[in-house]
Amino acid sequence: MEWLRSIKVQRTIFGVLFGLLFPIAGTLIQIWSMGAPLNASSLLLAQEQNIVLLIVDTAPIILGFLFYMIGQREATLQESNRHMQAALQISKDTQDTLERRVVERTQELEEETLRVRSAAEVARDIASAPSLDELLARASALIMERFKFDHTGIFLLDDKKEYAVLRASPTEEGRQLLANNHRLRVGEQGIVGKVAATGQARIALDTGADAIYFNNPFLPGTRSEMALPLKTINEVLGVLDIQSRQPQAFSQEDMEIMQITADQLAIGIERIRLLQQVETQLQEIERAYQYITRQSWVSFAGNKSRTLGYKFKGAQLQPIHTVPEPAVENPSGKESEDKKETKIPVRLRGQTVGFIDVRFQDDNTHAEIITIIEQIAERLAAALDNARLAEEIRDGAQRDALISELGGRFRSSLDLESVLKTAAQEFQKAFQLQEAEVRLDILDESEQADAAPEKERKNGRRNP
Repeated sequence: MEWLRSIKVQRTIFGVLFGLLFPIAGTLIQIWSMGAPLNASSLLLAQEQNIVLLIVDTAPIILGFLFYMIGQREATLQESNRHMQAALQISKDTQDTLERRVVERTQELEEETLRVRSAAEVARDIASAPSLDELLARASALIMERFKFDHTGIFLLDDKKEYAVLRASPTEEGRQLLANNHRLRVGEQGIVGKVAATGQARIALDTGADAIYFNNPFLPGTRSEMALPLKTINEVLGVLDIQSRQPQAFSQEDMEIMQITADQLAIGIERIRLLQQVETQLQEIERAYQYITRQSWVSFAGNKSRTLGYKFKGAQLQPIHTVPEPAVENPSGKESEDKKETKIPVRLRGQTVGFIDVRFQDDNTHAEIITIIEQIAERLAAALDNARLAEEIRDGAQRDALISELGGRFRSSLDLESVLKTAAQEFQKAFQLQEAEVRLDILDESEQADAAPEKERKNGRRNP
């Protein structure tokens, strides 16, 4: 009887039944007006005598058809309404889904923004570390704190690139591993060794099922692990190791965010290493410069004919030609036991090249004057060095001029005997020698080797 549920059928039946009321009522009225009894013959007689009843008899058909059309219209409207309701429900479901997705995406963006901000803060905080050890310790602690990890560790490769050595970890287990000099062989042990060999990040979402996972007895509760390479353009410096006690704890997005942090950490490590190399080179250059400065001043002061200083005593300025007995330096500028006398060193590039000896007229402390003299001593050292360099340049220029002049005189004659005579005369005259001898003497091979230019000279002669 499913068809009776149709609105068209229901409206048609209603229209037919409602239409039957008109012929029945009209026939009954006609029978009553004729005064005939109520039977079949009276019904037929009433129909024959009143032709209007024949028209009224069509009312059930007409009303049934009209109500059928009404039912069809209602059915169409109901169907449209159902479609509309379904469309509205779909629209509502879609809107709810979109709203839910927007909320979820907003939460994801907030979490991602938080991770990016945390990564930027970590990069900013570790960038100010003054040394490599402090950089690694600060970075491992900040990463674990900001990203809420259970364990973090930073491995660096040794010089031979054979082992990844744990250098920093903020957890108690990490400190135990550091005390045991924990290290993993590159390419062979755990995902840390694998990442150190390949330079590619790796995640172990189920440490029990991952064949590469290294079962660390100090970290038995680890269920997920993520290892990220610390690499520059040219090489892998180490590995950032992150562990969690929860399975499936890391996602691809986590790896991408943490790789940014690992890259920043690698830049910091490379920066400090380069700074250390530069500092080492600067120290070597400084030591070499100090050595050259000392040797230059030793050679300069070794000239016995040179005035080594001047003393102003009373109203006279007296030259100093001899080096005094060695005395203990007084770098702090404090007065000696004799409060009247103070010895202040003259330093140049870390080397003491002289002293300023002052003697006051009383025994009072003259700290302010000593401080001023110390500051003047720095400028005095620079001035003395400039004067020494200028004198060396002048001496060099004189030597070059003398060499050029003598060479020109030698070349002025094409006669062998004249060249030898000129050489002997010019050597004696130029260097005020007691005697000068220039002769031709061709040595054999063994004597040539003994007379090599590398032999040291002493008093104008080669050492045998």
